[in-house]
Amino acid sequence: EVVARLRADAGIAPGQHTRLAFNLDKAVFFDPETQARIA
Repeated sequence: EVVARLRADAGIAPGQHTRLAFNLDKAVFFDPETQARIA
């Protein structure tokens, strides 16, 4: 399961399904419980 945070102008509503591509060089990871950024 993945939670993706997108730019506000992405135009995807909560709960809507779409295909995404990820550039892992620019990925930022967060702890799911604390929402703290993982460096």
